[in-house]
Amino acid sequence: MISNHFFGGDVTVTGLLAGCDIVDQLAGIDLGAALILPDVVCREGDEVLLDDMSLEQVSDRLNVDIAKVPASPWGVLEFLECLAQS
Repeated sequence: MISNHFFGGDVTVTGLLAGCDIVDQLAGIDLGAALILPDVVCREGDEVLLDDMSLEQVSDRLNVDIAKVPASPWGVLEFLECLAQS
């Protein structure tokens, strides 16, 4: 779980996660082949989080590919099915 330092520790809404919190708390951890993030962490229709950090910047800083998936069980399932086929 990523703690939300950007907006305060009591905020637990996924759509309010900031890139800086993701990067700070996952830096140095082996994240495997990809980091799966729900689409609600980005501004609607964009690849940028609320702190103006792009998914590309998060990817570069963590040295891992980012997979943005729809924030639903079906979105995650479809991503995993695609992964299994590759």
